[in-house]
Amino acid sequence: PESVPSPQPVADTENFFSEYRPEEGDDVQYEEPDIDQMTEIVVKIKSPEPFTANRAWLVIKPLNQDFGTPLRIQAKNQITRLWEHIKRGGTYTDMVVTLHACDTATDFATRTKTVDELTAGNFAAAVNQVAASLDADADIVDVPSMVSQAKAVRALIDRFGITLSIAVKSVMPLTQQRAVEIARACGFNTEKNALVMRDADSAAPWLRLLPHPENPLMVTLELTPALCAPSKNPLGALFSVANYIAARENAVITDVSGVPLTSAAIVSITQQLRFFYEAMSKQGLDPGTRRTKRLFA
Repeated sequence: PESVPSPQPVADTENFFSEYRPEEGDDVQYEEPDIDQMTEIVVKIKSPEPFTANRAWLVIKPLNQDFGTPLRIQAKNQITRLWEHIKRGGTYTDMVVTLHACDTATDFATRTKTVDELTAGNFAAAVNQVAASLDADADIVDVPSMVSQAKAVRALIDRFGITLSIAVKSVMPLTQQRAVEIARACGFNTEKNALVMRDADSAAPWLRLLPHPENPLMVTLELTPALCAPSKNPLGALFSVANYIAARENAVITDVSGVPLTSAAIVSITQQLRFFYEAMSKQGLDPGTRRTKRLFA
């Protein structure tokens, strides 16, 4: 933000470490299935006869197992001809099952949930069972292709799933209530173990305010570049928030080790971020989109 409003009194600070999980609305419908062929393993099931929601819930039971990565099911409503989550009372003609090739729900440093041969085989068998129950045809990708896709997605995450962190160092520790007041004035929300700023379009958590892990006089601002489009000037927003905190707390902006950032260092960061975004675009990844949210959020 170019300017930051004065902080307002905050009555509730007990939920500073509370967990917030935004959920997509169950009533969302699409003209085409909401799938991503790059990041998800997609299986399309076309039934020769319409099927009810009750029947769908029965036949998809084989998919009610832990594949290690998120699984989504959508169906085409016979009346509206739109794709949606299976709803009570609905009648459907087609189904799409998607499995994330690589799960990033865990910490980036401990990322292990990638579709392997065993998972791919179990997924293929389960989807085949669903299709057979509907007397339907299923367009199932072979296991080696699933594994190859998962490895490619994992490589993208390893390359572009980085964070850029700076810190603000003050002469006095920043209390929890003070941190909440300042952060909310800057547009942050209180979420799991952090104060988070989300992208207005994708709702991706692209900027976080965290306690410094070692120094109580410092707070850390952590930017995930892949989750914010360059057009929104994420680096400018990062330093705008840092400058606001520094001015309010009589503090200085530093790197995470506590060394003050110089103009030359900021110029270098700007150039590196530009190269980063160019490399992402060459791989078919547009920062700040639903695809990058699924990969890096």
